[in-house]
Formats: sequence, structure tokens, C-alpha cells
Amino acid sequence: MSTSLQECHTRPADVLAVNWMLGKYAAFDFAITSPLTSNNLPEAFVTAGSAAFVTEVRKYQANDKKCAELGWISIPRVVETYGCWVTEAKWALSCSLPPV
Repeated sequence: MSTSLQECHTRPADVLAVNWMLGKYAAFDFAITSPLTSNNLPEAFVTAGSAAFVTEVRKYQANDKKCAELGWISIPRVVETYGCWVTEAKWALSCSLPPV
């Protein structure tokens, strides 16, 4: 890795998983968002999960560059306060949990 964590001015991961896929690290960035905020409400009224999607996009925009520099995979895990997970979070959960 060319850049150390000490040199980072952002925190692209709440949890860093070593050797996640293809030998790469996974930077899991957790967030909870509410569809009832004034910014989210108009779209949330029409589309379930829209607040989580907007937050997921914002997380990618904030973290993708730094994760790429570090050789990590950026995986936001965003859930709405009413329980709606974004697609990326569902996929990551299915990869990280053993079958029941």
C-alpha cells in the first residue's frame, strides 16, 4: 500500500476486513439514515429506500478515491431507520455471513 492510514485525512472504513475478496481489503462504512428528514422526505414518499440510496452514493463519492489509492474495496452498508438496506449492503451481508 502506497499510503498509510496515518496519512489519510478521511476515514473510509468503520471496519476494515483483511483479505475480503481476491486478496483485497474491504472498507465497510456503516451509516443509518432517516427517510423523514426534509431533504429525503419528498423522494422517500415515492420510492422506498431512496434515502439509503442517496447516502450510499454520498459514501461512494467520499471514499472511493481514497480506497482505490489504498487498494481497498469500498463497501458502504447503509440502512434506513425503518429497516430498508441498500443493495450493496445486502450483497455484502450475504458474502460475510455463513449460511444458516
